[in-house]
Amino acid sequence: MAKTARQREAIREAGRTIAATPGHISETAAARWQVRSQTTLLLYTVILGVKGFVCECPQARLGKGLCKHVAAVEVWLAEQWAALHKRTETAIKRPPTKCHYGCKNAHMVRDGPRKT
Repeated sequence: MAKTARQREAIREAGRTIAATPGHISETAAARWQVRSQTTLLLYTVILGVKGFVCECPQARLGKGLCKHVAAVEVWLAEQWAALHKRTETAIKRPPTKCHYGCKNAHMVRDGPRKT
């Protein structure tokens, strides 16, 4: 049975709630995560395979499509990617190049004066 847009949004909202809770998602191996259930103490495994994400929760096992655990991993991965990108972006910025001789030459480039 196909889910309505409202049902999919409710599942994604539950996934965002799980992802926002510290300690609910942990990466156990490459392309494998453990996601804590919101209602019980169970842990569900989410695996990224060739055909996409697969979860072992009852909703996913019964073939009902998207589950909140997969949605949580998607949100968590997006946050991890954004944090990594932000760190890389700030590390790449270089200080402005200054003349080694103390002059205020505006035509300086990184490897010496520009020949024009």
